[in-house]
Amino acid sequence: FDKTRFSDMRRASFQAIPWPVLVSPSNITPSHVNCQSIRDFFIFVKDIKGFPEQRRLLRETRNRYHPDRWASRNVI
Repeated sequence: FDKTRFSDMRRASFQAIPWPVLVSPSNITPSHVNCQSIRDFFIFVKDIKGFPEQRRLLRETRNRYHPDRWASRNVI
């Protein structure tokens, strides 16, 4: 997802986007992507991998979902 260039002919599907939630990509729906689910995901990462990994992933996620980045890659 992060390196793919999208276009009118190659659109990003909702399931193809790596949403930061604890739901299988094959089962995810828009209702799964909410503040509580995202918070739960990052708490899980911290509990399993520790604070440094959580912090790294937070930075990576902030960049991944930035609207300017999505616009430049034709995701939106």
